[in-house]
Amino acid sequence: MITESVISDDGGREGKWVVLFIAMFLLVVGILLPYHQLSSEGHERAVH
Repeated sequence: MITESVISDDGGREGKWVVLFIAMFLLVVGILLPYHQLSSEGHERAVH
């Protein structure tokens, strides 16, 4: 009879990759967000 012990996986490695992906996504979005804004030059209110 062969006995083999197996270490249980708690998902720590996958959790670290998910956190890293979310952090990188937020970093890229935070850097690119100002370039996605519309410029508001030339808009004046009408004088009535």
